[in-house]
Amino acid sequence: MTGSLFARLCGFAWWLRLAGFASCLGLLVLASFLAPEGAAEVATPYLRNLAHAPLFGLFALSFLVLSGPQAPLRPRSWALAMGLVLVAGFLDEWHQLYVPGRGSDAKDVVTDLLGGLISLLLAAWAARTPLCLRRGLLPLGGAVAALFLWGLVVTDGPLTPLPFVQP
Repeated sequence: MTGSLFARLCGFAWWLRLAGFASCLGLLVLASFLAPEGAAEVATPYLRNLAHAPLFGLFALSFLVLSGPQAPLRPRSWALAMGLVLVAGFLDEWHQLYVPGRGSDAKDVVTDLLGGLISLLLAAWAARTPLCLRRGLLPLGGAVAALFLWGLVVTDGPLTPLPFVQP
């Protein structure tokens, strides 16, 4: 385990790992405030919706790094990470109902959860695998391909309102 990339990330001081987690949380809050007429207007709706997955995946990953080198191998850490992603995703979508030019969609919460899940799967793989770049390309490529395909479903599908979260 000590030779894995994940173990090396967890080797940083606790306050640096906490700062990383807080930074990821701040990035989620900042992204929730962006209106389409701002910097997000440059991207197509496909890319804007697809951005949910890496943002929430990074959030879940930063939680695991904060939790320590054994976190990706413990079911309790997975449950906590996915619970945080779910709560943050619902709060993000609820908040976007009140941001001019933004909307709320249940598919975005699913995208958030998929980003978190893929991040957890990659973290579990990275915690078990000795540090070697060649072995990392296949799982990472499969995860990226799955996210791009899901992005098509989110962009082209009908709007799905969140239950119990209407303005």
